[in-house]
Amino acid sequence: MFSPIVRIVLIVVTVVLGGMMLSSGNVAGWGFLACGALFLFGYFRYGSVYAAITALNRQDFRHARSLVDSVFFPRLLARRHFANYHMASGWLAMIDDEFDAAIEHLTHAREAGLGTNNNECIALLFLAAAHKQTGCQQQADELLLAAKEIPHGSALGPLFRQIHDLVTGETADEVSDPDSENDSNEDSDRGPGN
Repeated sequence: MFSPIVRIVLIVVTVVLGGMMLSSGNVAGWGFLACGALFLFGYFRYGSVYAAITALNRQDFRHARSLVDSVFFPRLLARRHFANYHMASGWLAMIDDEFDAAIEHLTHAREAGLGTNNNECIALLFLAAAHKQTGCQQQADELLLAAKEIPHGSALGPLFRQIHDLVTGETADEVSDPDSENDSNEDSDRGPGN
C-alpha cells in the first residue's frame, strides 16, 4: 500500500510516460495509460484508510489524522474502506474529546459493516466510552455488554478492561471475556483494528 504522495507520483509518471510513448508512435503507451487509470481508480476506491488504522494502532495520531484527511471523497471508497474511514475518524474524535462526532462516525462505521470481529468490538467499546462521556450511562452499559458478546482476539483485553473501568466506574481485575482465550479466532492474530 503506497502513501497518497507516492500514488499521485505513480499516476503522473505513468500518464506522462504513456503520453510520450503514444506521441512517438509506440502503442505500448496505452499500457502506461491503463496503469495510470488503475492507480487513479485505486486512489479513490481504497484511499489510505488501512494505513490510518495501522497508524492509530501504533498511536501515531498525527500521521493517522493526515492519512484520514487525505481522503477527499469518502463516499467513493469501497464499502469496507468507507466503514474503516469512519472507524478511524471516530477514533480520532475520541482522542480529541469530541464525543458527539465520535458517536456519529462510529455509528456510520457499524452501519457500513466493519468486516472483522475485532473492529466491531473496538467500535462498540469506543461507542460505550463516548456515550459514558456524554452522560448516557444506560447506552454505555448496553454497548459494553454487546461488545463482550462478540467473539474477538485476545489483543483487545487491555482495551476491554480500560473501557469497562471507565463505563462502570470500578476496576476490573479480569473482565469476563469468554472468547479472548480462544486463539483459533480468525481475528486473534491480527490485533486490534485489523
